[in-house]
Amino acid sequence: MVVRKRKLQEFYQTVFIAHYILAENVEEEDEAFAAYLERTKYLYAKRYLQSRQPIPKSRHFNGILSEYDDDRFARYSRTSKEMFLELLNLIKDNPVFYQPTGRPQIITDLQLLITLFRLGHSGNAASILEVSSRFGVSDGGTIANCTKRVIKAFCSLSAEIIKWPSSCERRTIAQESGLHGLPNCIAYIDGSHIRLSREPSGDGLSYFNRKQFYSLNLAAVATRDHKIIAFQLGYPGKVHDACVYKSMALYKNPHQFFGHNEYIVGDPAYPI
Repeated sequence: MVVRKRKLQEFYQTVFIAHYILAENVEEEDEAFAAYLERTKYLYAKRYLQSRQPIPKSRHFNGILSEYDDDRFARYSRTSKEMFLELLNLIKDNPVFYQPTGRPQIITDLQLLITLFRLGHSGNAASILEVSSRFGVSDGGTIANCTKRVIKAFCSLSAEIIKWPSSCERRTIAQESGLHGLPNCIAYIDGSHIRLSREPSGDGLSYFNRKQFYSLNLAAVATRDHKIIAFQLGYPGKVHDACVYKSMALYKNPHQFFGHNEYIVGDPAYPI
C-alpha cells in the first residue's frame, strides 16, 4: 500500500506540474493547484491508505514560488517580496533558529513563509495537509515548531519596534498632524479581532465575537505612517473595545504618555 500511495502521489505531482507549465493565465494555474490538492486529500482520505506515513510533499513548490510576481507572492505570504526579505533580515540571526544538537531545522526563510501563510489564512486553507502540500514539509510537528520559532523571534524584537514616541518625536508628529487638520494629534486607535482556529477550552463562548467567529480582541495605537506604537491583546473577542482600552496604561496613566494638549483619535468605542 505504501508503494502504491507513493506512486499515486508522484503521478499527481507530475500531472500538476504539466498543467502548471501549460497554463496560460493565473486562473488556470490556481485551478491546477486546487485540483492537485483535491486529489491529494482524496488519496489520504482512503481507509486502506491510512498508515502513519509522512504527509505528501510538493518538491516543486519552491521552484514555482520563485517565478511568482509580487501579487502572487502576496497571496501566500500576505506581503511583498521586498518586505519578506526585510522581515527575514530582522529574525534570521535569532538563536531560536540555531540548535547545536538534534534534527537540523529547515531553512529560516521557509519557516518564515510557512508562518506568514498560516497567520494569513484560516480554516481548511491553513490545515496541516494544505501547508504540507504547499511547502513540502513532512509533518504537523515541524509546521508547529516553525510557527513557534518565528513568533518567538519576532516577539523578542517587540520592545525595539513597538514603542511610544519620545516627547521630541511627539512634537514632530503633532506638527505634521496639524497640517492635515488635527493639530496636536499624535496617533490613532482602533480595534481588531485576531481569529482563533478553534473554540478555546473552558469559557469558549466568551471568545465568540459579534462577527460570529472566535477571536482575541486587539486594540492598537498607530501613527499616521502606520507604525504601531502601543497595543493591548489578550481579552476574549466578546469583550467590548472600551473595556480593552480602559485596561491600557495610556488610559490609566495619560500623564506618562501625553504632553500638553496631545491626544489620540478613535471612534466612540474609545472614551476620553
